[in-house]
Amino acid sequence: MKNVLDELLQARIPAEYVKAAVLQREVLEGMLARLEGIILQPQIIVDVGCAMDGAPALLKKRYPDADIVAMDSSLADHSVDLVTASLVLPWCDELQPVLQEWRRILRPDGLLMLTSLGPDTLRELHDLPFAFPHFMDMHTVGDLLTQVGFRGPVLDVDYFTLAYEDIKKCWHELQVTGMIAGNVDGVQLEKTEENYAVSYEIIFGHAWGSDLIRADSNGEVRIPISRLR
Repeated sequence: MKNVLDELLQARIPAEYVKAAVLQREVLEGMLARLEGIILQPQIIVDVGCAMDGAPALLKKRYPDADIVAMDSSLADHSVDLVTASLVLPWCDELQPVLQEWRRILRPDGLLMLTSLGPDTLRELHDLPFAFPHFMDMHTVGDLLTQVGFRGPVLDVDYFTLAYEDIKKCWHELQVTGMIAGNVDGVQLEKTEENYAVSYEIIFGHAWGSDLIRADSNGEVRIPISRLR
């Protein structure tokens, strides 16, 4: 399996995104910090974020002997020890196929680490004429993980607030990072004290892989004999 860390690190990430992705980096670091309490020595890691948030470099620092590869449909079943996906789900229209693919490649004792956006994200903007990523309740994320066959999902929520003195910078960073889409000309945002503030509800979660094999056609589950007592 090809180690694509160098290619990921050399990917042409727009400089504007890198400068604007303050929240994305904070969330990523928070997600990876949760690995400290988990006993795991992965040999193969898939970073679904494709280096947009700097995950490969941080993962390589934590697990220097691991191979960090990109998500690819050619990955064999149960071949990956760790999948990281920070702020990926909010931009997925169909979540179950995405989660099923992650479960397919994870070993039974492999781990999925993810973050997503909760419904209170950008609550200050909900009445404004913008399009947003998908916001999901923490319990919805947990239910989806269970439905597709992940084991022992654990989720928690944290809240972040970004404050801006300049409303133009606020709009620019929200647009560059994909948090809003739409025309900001003439749109007003209420000022809090001396700043314009936008809130984020971040869902942090992890779950273990499964050797249960689900039939796509009728939802039946086949359990290997090794799992029976």
